[in-house]
Amino acid sequence: FIDTAPSYGDTEETLGRIQLHQSIATKVTVDASDISTILKSIDLSRKRLKVDSLDLVVIHNWDVLSQSDKYKFVEVMQNCVLEETIKRWGFSTYEVSEIAKLKTNGWRDLTVQINSNVLDQRILEISTPHNSTDFKSRNIEIWVRSIFLQGVLLDNSPKNPYITHPDIKSFFSACANLNTSPIEMCLAYIRLMVIVDCVIIGIENDVQLNQIGSALQVRIPKIDFRRLESR
Repeated sequence: FIDTAPSYGDTEETLGRIQLHQSIATKVTVDASDISTILKSIDLSRKRLKVDSLDLVVIHNWDVLSQSDKYKFVEVMQNCVLEETIKRWGFSTYEVSEIAKLKTNGWRDLTVQINSNVLDQRILEISTPHNSTDFKSRNIEIWVRSIFLQGVLLDNSPKNPYITHPDIKSFFSACANLNTSPIEMCLAYIRLMVIVDCVIIGIENDVQLNQIGSALQVRIPKIDFRRLESR
């Protein structure tokens, strides 16, 4: 997948011109008082990307919606799937509780995006084989983002504005003690999460992509990642 959004400058138009073979995930910001806004946003993204049906549409502002509005937009998105304007939908959240709710609300066929990294390990609370099996049986995918904390966990230079933070210092100290690069450490943490299907990464060039690909293959010494968690 290529992850984009209408708010990312002209990326949708650019991807529409390039016509890549990868699937594309884009986002919508919904207005609880006007359902038509989500339909208009979907139509505009289809036009910009030059596709009849969007591969994946993620509701960006899910956390600010009331529970009743969430159920309302679930129905809206499911209707869009039936009408084939989108192939799949999901939501973006910062709350692990929103993923925990999936165990009981009966929803199927969706993708959830959430933050997680070595400092923010809340998702491990629900990352169990049982939940993984349950989600897979209902075609629910969990994607994690911010695994490098917007680059903060990759920069151990004085230019890092958070370099003196105790949790950041502890992370880089652990990397040095294990003779492991920060990028290898961040990716090794991801392997702990049995419910995670995909990881969202940001790159600026092919060199960075190759670095991530290489680091993903490295097996670091066994470490208790819990002691690196920011509390």
